[in-house]
Amino acid sequence: MLPFSIQVYDQDYANRGPLGAPLSLSGQAVFNAPGSAEFTVAADHPRVPDLSARGARVVIHHAAASGRLFLLSGRVEQVDGGGGAWESWRRYRVIDDFTVLTDEVQCWPRPSSAITSQGGEGAYFTRTGPAETVLKEILAPNVARQGTDLTLPTTAGLGPTVTASVRFHTVAERVLPLLDAAGLGVRVEQVGDERVLQVWEPATYARPLTEGSGVVLSGEFSVKAPTVTRVAVGAGGEGEARAFRQYIDTSRESLWGIMLPAFRDARDIPADDPDLEALLQARADETLAEGAPKASLRCELVETDHFRLGSAYNLGDTVSVQLAGDAPLITDRVRAIDFAWTPDAGAVITPRVGDWSDTADAAVVKRVLALTRAVSNLEKGR
Repeated sequence: MLPFSIQVYDQDYANRGPLGAPLSLSGQAVFNAPGSAEFTVAADHPRVPDLSARGARVVIHHAAASGRLFLLSGRVEQVDGGGGAWESWRRYRVIDDFTVLTDEVQCWPRPSSAITSQGGEGAYFTRTGPAETVLKEILAPNVARQGTDLTLPTTAGLGPTVTASVRFHTVAERVLPLLDAAGLGVRVEQVGDERVLQVWEPATYARPLTEGSGVVLSGEFSVKAPTVTRVAVGAGGEGEARAFRQYIDTSRESLWGIMLPAFRDARDIPADDPDLEALLQARADETLAEGAPKASLRCELVETDHFRLGSAYNLGDTVSVQLAGDAPLITDRVRAIDFAWTPDAGAVITPRVGDWSDTADAAVVKRVLALTRAVSNLEKGR
């Protein structure tokens, strides 16, 4: 029995029917980032015309013991085919609806005005408030302006107070990192004939996971010293008109016996802003958090009778893992869930905890991404 349901829709979100059992299925649901899925069917499958039509959509659920659990929804991004006359096949790749936050919605400094009235270099669209509220208040006018299919439920005010400013950015560039740092989960799910933005507070799995318990299949860890202990922050203006403050984590410097300065450019915050001190403190806190000591973990888990998706854990939940030997107890999130099915192997679900951020390759990738963001900010006037 296929423990996954795959429902097919057209570009107008009209239900075209269930897929049934494919020849194979694989995918990954990712916490606060786009996931993807891929499945193969016979070329004469009755859903092939619907899936091959432009704008075709798919919603995938897992039949967990606790009930039907959403994995991802999205559009068919790629169609492949092959095989002989008697064994031809079609393969479909689905990209997560989370891309509405990373690619589809561009946030203007003045979303209610025409493109010719977006202001000069100092024009930003800025909001301060609970992290969830800031995300929705920045998205709402830009979703309306573009006519993007995205429903924004009334905010529950989740998360700490943050400030975010956008200038032709996506929320993935400027806002989502604030929610991720606050421990909130964000996803976009197709519900009926609409895409819905959902923000939630992930849970914590209370008991430590060990290799002895049979849950931890393999893992690696790394403990890294801080890279930042004090931050100078510069608010808006030019030359002498700029306001600067310094923030020092004295306990971090005392514990590690080192002073490591950094600079945070906050020129989107006017030097005469009535909330200047609080806003600059928030920027400094972000930079200090980025440069904090890190216990990195990359871990692959397996499900057991007591550790199952939907009943014991979900995507984004916090777990503590104790690797063999004298490894420290490290706490991180279920960052991704791999899922797969074939007629021979059946269903395989693999939760992945943490990420490996301290290897040479990962460091290069992070530097490239940081450079890309910096160039993007320069192109958009910061």
